[in-house]
Amino acid sequence: NGIFSVTDTILASAMDITTGTNTNGKYIVNRTSMTRFLLSGAFTAGCAMMIDQCNVINTVSTITTAFMNSATFRDSLLEIRRTTIDTNGIFAFFNNAHVYAGGIHRLVDNFIRTTYTVQITSGQEPKQAAIGYYYANYVYTNAALEMSNNEVSVGSNYSFGLYVRPNNGRIIHDGLNRYTSGHIYVYHMTSADNNHFILNQSTMLQSVTYSGAGTHTNLTFVLEDCSGLSLVVSPA
Repeated sequence: NGIFSVTDTILASAMDITTGTNTNGKYIVNRTSMTRFLLSGAFTAGCAMMIDQCNVINTVSTITTAFMNSATFRDSLLEIRRTTIDTNGIFAFFNNAHVYAGGIHRLVDNFIRTTYTVQITSGQEPKQAAIGYYYANYVYTNAALEMSNNEVSVGSNYSFGLYVRPNNGRIIHDGLNRYTSGHIYVYHMTSADNNHFILNQSTMLQSVTYSGAGTHTNLTFVLEDCSGLSLVVSPA
């Protein structure tokens, strides 16, 4: 039931928030600059984290991730708005924890970029990405990833602008999100309903893949005014 708030602050290095299991906790980071954002713990019923008008800017290529989320969200919210996440490293915004039932990750009006140019050939997918959800960690049933009006850029054709593999969770992706270069990969691990993926005015894409297993009902998939090399749409 506590409140954690950081506002109008300039940090010389990283913000590292490590918690136990949270219930009804409120976290607010507003108009604050840092070199990295590190988040871990378990956010449960009633928790909310709002990051608004912040700068997370990493200029060191040996630092792998600018924004690393290792926290689980269940019946809770992670919302990032009007924030710059910019890195010379492999990942800009990277998640290696679950979004469980009732959990929401919401990205609105952000600039998210990695300028990393070296191809990574080892390890698990995604090997390099602006927005990456680690392959073994899904957006689960009754959870959602919501994206609106984000500008996403990668430094090479090897990188993913977006990589996510939901497990019955919802992807709500509107047409205001803009991508430059790289790949977009959405693969549903099982059946999913009411997913919404619109891509508009995105350029120089290497590939767009929207695929998966199971049955997909009430699916909206739209590409408009985009340019790229390949498109794969194959929900089973």
